[in-house]
Amino acid sequence: EWQWKEWIQEYIMKFPTRNLDFIEVPVNYKEKIWLKSKRNPFLALDVWGGENTLPVAVLVWKSSRKSVDQLLKKRSAGLFQRVIFTHSLSHPLDQLSSAYFAAQFYKIEPRLKEVCGLIQRDFYETHKCTLPDTGSFFPCLSGTGWGFDQYLNRLSWKKVF
Repeated sequence: EWQWKEWIQEYIMKFPTRNLDFIEVPVNYKEKIWLKSKRNPFLALDVWGGENTLPVAVLVWKSSRKSVDQLLKKRSAGLFQRVIFTHSLSHPLDQLSSAYFAAQFYKIEPRLKEVCGLIQRDFYETHKCTLPDTGSFFPCLSGTGWGFDQYLNRLSWKKVF
């Protein structure tokens, strides 16, 4: 808890906020800590492994670890005002999966549509599944499904279990 207070004082309180949308909380969710820190409107909660029981302004949702149903339950319980979709510095196929998840949610809740953080190009070495750079929009991929038909069809697949 003391590290959390230091982090807020060192970074958030000294940061010029006029161009700041939110800062994702860098600690696991604990009700006691969140109650003390939720007064700062720039903090966004990532519910990585825990369950948020208190309402938050911004919820960061990493869809590869959760389901649409879980998010809709949080929405109906009033546990967030905004939701930002992203991934966990994932492989490009998971980045596409996160985009698909966001699209599913926005189809149900179009009023909550936001700019998301779904593409990370500089984290992995370039390979056949690296998404082409089309600026701030997802690329239009040819083929079916995720658009890597030619590459995925040449891989050898084994049943794991």
